[in-house]
Amino acid sequence: MASTRDPHTVLAEFVHARSGDVVVLASDADDAVRKMVDTAPGQSVVLDLTAGLGHRRTGGDAGDRVVAAQVDLTTTLAALDRELSVRPAAVLIVPGVAPSTGEVLPLSKLAAVAHRHGARLLVDASELAARRVINMTSHGIDYVVFTGRQLAGHGPAAVVGRPDWLRDVIGVDAEPSAPVSYTHLTLPTN
Repeated sequence: MASTRDPHTVLAEFVHARSGDVVVLASDADDAVRKMVDTAPGQSVVLDLTAGLGHRRTGGDAGDRVVAAQVDLTTTLAALDRELSVRPAAVLIVPGVAPSTGEVLPLSKLAAVAHRHGARLLVDASELAARRVINMTSHGIDYVVFTGRQLAGHGPAAVVGRPDWLRDVIGVDAEPSAPVSYTHLTLPTN
């Protein structure tokens, strides 16, 4: 028997969202990241792990500025820290895993760099969600994007996160016959 639970609640629980976080559906991961970039009250910075490799960057063309990954993690974190120090941004966008190796990025460290400079962290977890448990709360993730295609072979993408930037974002329907109210959900506060 199919579950009758609201799909938005299931998605929020899947990533261990905070109480009060919002779930917005999008057509794909790039659309979800664009929705976030469009609502952010400032510029975004994208961590590009594929510089020079010709792969899709996290978020497609999203992001006002790009910081290329460096020779190692310490140098990459320093480059992000430097970029956010010199020119503050509203959001730092990072992939959940390195596309060439599948290595999981240190999300807590990336969140610390973003938060130190007043930015929020958005993780494109399209590849990560199928491999690992995502815990927004313990890793300090402000927004997470993942896709139904990566998890189940089909389905929309979701962006889950803090309600102040997502409150007025219009999502796509979970299915063609779904009522509009299903495109946006705020989790109850306990």
